[in-house]
Amino acid sequence: MSLDYARHFIDRVRSDDAFSTRLSKARTVETRLLIAEEEGYEFTIEEFDNALLYFGGELMNPRLARLIHPEQD
Repeated sequence: MSLDYARHFIDRVRSDDAFSTRLSKARTVETRLLIAEEEGYEFTIEEFDNALLYFGGELMNPRLARLIHPEQD
């Protein structure tokens, strides 16, 4: 079920500019995960990575990958 939350989270990030901006302004990965949880999306970093693969892989979605893996900048 958490993988589904991660997929829905990514879909929302892609479609909701205000939500995406709010997340990108968070300074830490932990804060981004807390925002996601507050919005009803509970998932692990591993589940997030698997959800990225569902949407075409990390390399295909670098902006999304950076939400949880900022070291990829």
